[in-house]
Amino acid sequence: MKVLYPDQVNAASMDFPNASFPALNVLDEHPKRVAKGTQSTIILSLSVESGVNTAMLTNTNATSATVTTRNGSSVAWESGVSWETGVSWSTASSVSADYQLSASGVGSLWAEYTAINNVHIIDFELTNSDGDNIYVGIGRAAARKNFKDPKYGIREGLEDYSIKKKLSNGAQYYRKRDRVRRFGFEILLTRDSDFYTFMLTVAQQVGPEPIAWRLSTNNTDFEWVVFCAFNDRLPEGTHDSPSYSNVSIELIEVV
Repeated sequence: MKVLYPDQVNAASMDFPNASFPALNVLDEHPKRVAKGTQSTIILSLSVESGVNTAMLTNTNATSATVTTRNGSSVAWESGVSWETGVSWSTASSVSADYQLSASGVGSLWAEYTAINNVHIIDFELTNSDGDNIYVGIGRAAARKNFKDPKYGIREGLEDYSIKKKLSNGAQYYRKRDRVRRFGFEILLTRDSDFYTFMLTVAQQVGPEPIAWRLSTNNTDFEWVVFCAFNDRLPEGTHDSPSYSNVSIELIEVV
């Protein structure tokens, strides 16, 4: 399991933005308040802090993505300046990811790269193969925190916010609203290190705030890359042995 917290994105921009849906919308906590482009291929750029090594997008209609990291500054040499043979300059490191939206429209992307120890920029080149204008709901980046994957038996269900009411004549009234995923699982963590890292530097600090999760590293697709908050209560652990602690976690997607 991997977690992005605290978020280390400073700014967001887009090369073909829709003025009514600015790139800064990806920095809030509402996936449905999207940033939109005016073309089916756009570049979304996130300016991030030093030490970041992972980026995540969710609620996007992109069907493929190329992710590239680059330094946040550039220089131009004066005309006539030349360098000795063998001199080379570092270039942007990159990691590419091509993915398809699932039938359920997950629309998430998780990209990891070698940490860059200075302020830098992450460029997401996003394409929608159907020709629709690109939109993105959430963009996050951070120095990821790694924990053991959940135990077998992860629970996954749906929370329905639709209004359902029986009228006086017995008829049913429905107003369809959002349906989101919820998850429940347990993880076994080393007591003296990972347990307190998770409980004190993640759960206690996050509180009700939604953050980016990759629930299992065994899944190679992005269906378990989610933007979730703790559901109803914060995680609870039991110290079943001197060395290990069992943690129970309930998550729910936000809209």
